[in-house]
Amino acid sequence: MLCTLLAVLAAGATLLAIGLVGDVGVVRTIAAYFLLASAVLAWYACSAMVLEAAHHRVILPMGVRAPRPARTTTVPLHQAIQFDHGEPGIKAGQ
Repeated sequence: MLCTLLAVLAAGATLLAIGLVGDVGVVRTIAAYFLLASAVLAWYACSAMVLEAAHHRVILPMGVRAPRPARTTTVPLHQAIQFDHGEPGIKAGQ
């Protein structure tokens, strides 16, 4: 899905550059359709990833992906940073 999105975006940008340099209206119109299609694909991909993260299942399919490896540790991903005096950048006695 991401490769398709980037390919359509690159094609649209290339056609737009050609249309602007050569001052060809038809090419600029075709480029506009390519860029519109890339915007729709980007919206779909973003929506699919947000919905999958929120509901922990696939709602909008994006194609076949490799399965995620199972986590075997129970260590939290982010360790909280503790500061001695409550504020970062403050040294005692200043």
